[in-house]
Amino acid sequence: MKSCRPGSAYELEGKHGILSFNFKEIDADSATVLFRRRSGNGIVLLTSGRNSINCNIMSKVRQSVSITLDSSGELNIKRTQRSNGSLDVLSIELYTSKIEEIINWSSILRKCESYTCLRQIENKLLATEGGFIKAGEIISIETDPPNMFKRDGGDCIRFLGSCVIKSLDVTGRPKSKVPDLPTHREISPPLIQPIEKSNDIILTEPIRPVNKPIIPIKQEEGNSRLLFDTATGGFTKSFANNDTQVFPKHAILGHRGEYRIPVRFVKSYKDYILMVEASNIKGNGKFTATLAPSNDEKNRPLITLHHKQIFTKNLTAVGNPEQYEIVISRHPGSTGNVMITRIMFLEDIVNRVSVQDIMQSYLIEGKISNNAGNVPNVSDPILLKSLKYARHMNTWISMIKHI
Repeated sequence: MKSCRPGSAYELEGKHGILSFNFKEIDADSATVLFRRRSGNGIVLLTSGRNSINCNIMSKVRQSVSITLDSSGELNIKRTQRSNGSLDVLSIELYTSKIEEIINWSSILRKCESYTCLRQIENKLLATEGGFIKAGEIISIETDPPNMFKRDGGDCIRFLGSCVIKSLDVTGRPKSKVPDLPTHREISPPLIQPIEKSNDIILTEPIRPVNKPIIPIKQEEGNSRLLFDTATGGFTKSFANNDTQVFPKHAILGHRGEYRIPVRFVKSYKDYILMVEASNIKGNGKFTATLAPSNDEKNRPLITLHHKQIFTKNLTAVGNPEQYEIVISRHPGSTGNVMITRIMFLEDIVNRVSVQDIMQSYLIEGKISNNAGNVPNVSDPILLKSLKYARHMNTWISMIKHI
């Protein structure tokens, strides 16, 4: 109304000032209105259905009045015929006695086949632009702001911008049925017999699902030692240039994007492992990853696809700089954007030079004996076999001494 002037606060004039709200969608039980008297007697009436409160605002700083809301959710603030002067409505706080339903987002995300650019803060699940969810079937999804996603078939949702996921109903992919074993006859033994326990080293390639890449969180003891992982501390804006967007869980490299991470505890001429998890948003997906300075002189470009991929490089630190750096940057011939979701840097503890040193010590210093097959502190089967064979090869000693 004309007698209500909106601004930094709602100014209600005497006798005719009125301000009306409808909080039905918020589902609140009560409201607290904060007033401030400008002039006059400060008489005001609050009504909500059959509930009403007639009060006199005396403070020129702030004074609060609470009222129980009706099921209709309406709240009216009126100046009566006895009112004069002006009154400010500073704020309205709504309260509810209902317990908010807590959604178990971890249980829902475990049903998904893969997802990215999602972050859980307290009881809310946030999504950013470029993120997606892939599951067996996505039945329904609700976001705030609404419709901030598009469907890519029945099993994939792609987010168009930053939003809050209010509800998500997904189903996992059906598991293949295992045929029932016959009960009317004796079960035949398996075609592949189990491997007996022995001291031999058996190298096997780990089986991994095709559509869901896995980064090992903890390397096997004795093979490598973790020095740096973005999954622990996240991504930092101070390590990026102007063409790189940094978020807590990932970084997006533009056409000239670069992300430099200073690393400590790096020793010259030691072997290290650099692992980068990346996915292409648009463009050709070219980027480079290396340790500077290292033996990676050519630093050939890596090409990632639209789903997450893991790239691994074995590097050797060279030179003696004050500080080494992990450099993730775009290739000069790159286009579009690439998203880096994880960077891991490990020290390769396997020292291959030590095998040669042990061999030379037994050959040059004449430590080869009839017990060469049971050399203490030597567990490598290839080295043990070589030492056994070296007992009968006296020419090896003269050759190595000559070298």
